[in-house]
Amino acid sequence: MCGGVWWTRAKRYKNAIPNELFLLIAGRLHQRTIGSGRGEDIYLDWALREWQWFRASGLIGPQFKGIFVRNLYELYRHIPRAEYRDFIPANATSLWHKSRNRRNRVGLPWTGPFDRADAARQGSALDALNAAAGVTGPGAVSTLRPGEEDHPFPRRQ
Repeated sequence: MCGGVWWTRAKRYKNAIPNELFLLIAGRLHQRTIGSGRGEDIYLDWALREWQWFRASGLIGPQFKGIFVRNLYELYRHIPRAEYRDFIPANATSLWHKSRNRRNRVGLPWTGPFDRADAARQGSALDALNAAAGVTGPGAVSTLRPGEEDHPFPRRQ
């Protein structure tokens, strides 16, 4: 698979940590250079390319799922694309309906079924739920055009 950031100079392994950090810094550099004429499009391109690679890489595990969704929400706040808006609440809806046990604990596979609870799983689930509230709640940025239907995870009015 092409893309991603190598974990070491030996170039034998691509780890989630440097890739998440690269995605974050590319997005933040884009934010800081908007309108400056100093390469904001280059930073946006890198962030979007990294996102595509990272999403397909299989590196998003229990401790990184929440970090990823939280930072995707930050990217969405500054670049409100429908793909980001739809991805975040779809994951929150799935984990709430398919991966939760009777004690409201969430498992690793957000598509279900519930496997077991631990701090990483619960923290990641909270990150996803908070991000979903951010894209659907009061003051959320809308990417809808007139006449388009909203996502099934309803916006609060």
